Amino acid sequence: MKKLLTILAVCLLFGGVAYATIPDSGGVIHGCYKVNGDLRVIDFPSQSCAMNETALTWSQTGPQGPPGISGYEIVSNTMNLEVGEQNLQVPCPAGKNATGGGFHLSNAGQNEQVIHSYPGSSSWTVGVNASVAGDTLEVFVVCVVVA
Repeated sequence: MKKLLTILAVCLLFGGVAYATIPDSGGVIHGCYKVNGDLRVIDFPSQSCAMNETALTWSQTGPQGPPGISGYEIVSNTMNLEVGEQNLQVPCPAGKNATGGGFHLSNAGQNEQVIHSYPGSSSWTVGVNASVAGDTLEVFVVCVVVA
């Protein structure tokens, strides 16, 4: 029993030391790479690479990445169609950019022909040619703030 407790104490002692120093205080992990592909992590500076190994270091956290997008919002507008060609453009709120969009037609394919559906930098536009009045066109745009 005494021998088991001694082994346990030694494991805890060395395990605590390794945990506390890998990565180092700056968050950097140190290792040694062999040509055969072997890699071993070392407790730098108390350990070093052998002559046949190449020293490597890498960060545990890495550098801060670029800012992403925020303010996701879908904006839409609807219009009643008249006979003939017409466009509906839906803008994003000020400061936001369009990243996608689309449309919905009531009775689609029966009385309307979609001429175009395209983005602007901060809007989405859809054009239709309607053969009868009274159907509706809904256009939506996906808007975000791009940092």
